[in-house]
Amino acid sequence: MATIGNAVFVLHCFEKKTRQTPKSDIDLAKQRYRLAIESIRTKEQP
Repeated sequence: MATIGNAVFVLHCFEKKTRQTPKSDIDLAKQRYRLAIESIRTKEQP
């Protein structure tokens, strides 16, 4: 989950079965975070 400005984004959701988070889940959340930031920046520009 990420808070950007006054919006909250759920980037990824999964059921955790071990103590370690799989790298694929971390990478997917990072990718979605970058897309969310990019989307907000393009909407803010006139």
